[in-house]
Amino acid sequence: MVTLLGSEGVLTQLSSLSQRRFAELLWQVPTLSPQLLGLVGEWVWSTGGRVNSSVASYLVEIVHHKLLRKKESSISEADRATQYLIFMLTVVLGNAHEGGDKDTTSPSECSSAVISLVDSGRDMEQRIKIIDVVCECVRSTYFSDQVLELTAHTLQAFLEGVHHLAVDVALGILCFLQCISSGVSEVPRHVVPPLARLCYSVLMWAWQLGSGGGVATTRCCLVTKQLLKQSPSLLVSVLELFASETEEGRGVREISDCFLSLLDSTELNLALRGCPVAIAETAAAISGALTEAEQDLRVRINFSVRRFCSRP
Repeated sequence: MVTLLGSEGVLTQLSSLSQRRFAELLWQVPTLSPQLLGLVGEWVWSTGGRVNSSVASYLVEIVHHKLLRKKESSISEADRATQYLIFMLTVVLGNAHEGGDKDTTSPSECSSAVISLVDSGRDMEQRIKIIDVVCECVRSTYFSDQVLELTAHTLQAFLEGVHHLAVDVALGILCFLQCISSGVSEVPRHVVPPLARLCYSVLMWAWQLGSGGGVATTRCCLVTKQLLKQSPSLLVSVLELFASETEEGRGVREISDCFLSLLDSTELNLALRGCPVAIAETAAAISGALTEAEQDLRVRINFSVRRFCSRP
């Protein structure tokens, strides 16, 4: 299996039926080694992008069931859970820099808070189907705090260096974090700072694209708001980015409009009420950066903040 999967491009040239028959051989493999899991994860990524989502989804389900069967593995439960989440992350991240990479733009050349989201050119509907299958599997599984901590550190390390990210990868990361954070009141603390960058970028990007952003943009924005609603510390971190980016003088008017749209978000109404200080400080920073010619926008912001904070 390792030899065949390691032969670049061979399997993706087969028909979907032949690929599925090959995938069924995984049921016969007694132990899914880390090397084999890595290659299967890469195959899922390429299959979902070049053929269709059915074979990729089937592979994810096979790994899901095999790694959760104790009798089929001699490794400890913690190690098996770790391998499981690393595999699912491989499927979500894939070749994460196809749409741009960490090195094309240095931090000194752009805002350190902004992650440029780009169209990957992949079949978005198929990628979303695979992401949904991953999330369905992860959501149905219990993981120890140590395993979740390791996953959070992995995502933290990945996100901290990113300046460009394909939209389907961004969606996968947001959905994955939503799954591993379900049932708790906060997103894992280690991943909050870099995740705030991604959430801020998604909100700005979605506002700029408006109704022309497509299904991936809509999903990204929806999941971002769900994460912000769930995690007070993440919401405050995002508001702080609005303020700090304004103070740096980057796209003040765009930031102002996006901030106003955030205050008008019905999904975040209760969550935003829980952080009035952060809202007031953000509004003050934006208002202070606006010019006299933008007095109308300053009035709108101040009015919206007062109206928002006075709600029962």
